[in-house]
Amino acid sequence: MNYTKPNLFIYRLAQLVSWNVATFVFKRKLLRNEIKNKQGPFVVIANHQAQYDFVNLIGATHRPMSFVISSSFYRALPITGLLRRMGVIPKQQFQTTVRDMKQMKRVVEHGQPLVIYPAGLMCEDGLSTPIPPATYKFLKWLNVDVYVAKTSGTYFAMPKWGKGMRRCRTYLDIYRLFTKDELAQLSLDAIRARTDEALLFDAYREQEALLVENVGNNIEGLEQVLYMCPHCRSEFTMQVKNENTLCCTKCGFQQESDQYAFLHNRRGIGPEV
Repeated sequence: MNYTKPNLFIYRLAQLVSWNVATFVFKRKLLRNEIKNKQGPFVVIANHQAQYDFVNLIGATHRPMSFVISSSFYRALPITGLLRRMGVIPKQQFQTTVRDMKQMKRVVEHGQPLVIYPAGLMCEDGLSTPIPPATYKFLKWLNVDVYVAKTSGTYFAMPKWGKGMRRCRTYLDIYRLFTKDELAQLSLDAIRARTDEALLFDAYREQEALLVENVGNNIEGLEQVLYMCPHCRSEFTMQVKNENTLCCTKCGFQQESDQYAFLHNRRGIGPEV
């Protein structure tokens, strides 16, 4: 299995486009960036709140990084040729073949950085999906330093249930999680505990601490997730009106989203008047 060296010109163009999105849409704020001047091989593991999380990360270092993405997303894009020349590695979600493992191993064997999204799936309700158990053994096998890129806020900037992107503050914290020597010494249970603590998230609990404003002004599409009325327990009766209000068409129960994306009771139970 050969290593595909990213085309530097195409990669720089991707960084430029991503920088604009990260700056003007996601309004990214870097809390720490411990890979900025990092040399040699390393792995970055990142959480996955939104489809375009990578735009916050791709410019964190000037060195080209090989991103591992789902093969379905890879094939759906009309730029697969460009992605291949950027060194992007497509992989079937929740399955890792020997071929996949060798391809990722080749990146670090050539002294280059690799980026993995272990959960492999964007969240719909603000809660991270579980990390496959084989991930911890895989990190140990790679035998290089591991950094975590923890993104906060992109769930609200680009919710899976919504359409388009929303301009709001997001945060990115990049720091070393393991040295390769620690990985060699730690048990898989210890690696799992530290990795899960770093990557698993609850977007709404994070928002309670961050209180980023103007993220909940439009909740169209949220009824596809919150499809059951919390009062009368009827299913598929929730609808969005006026962009920021959920209403049950059966009992009249209503909740309104505030500027922080938290829902509050708007009126009593009963038919709308």
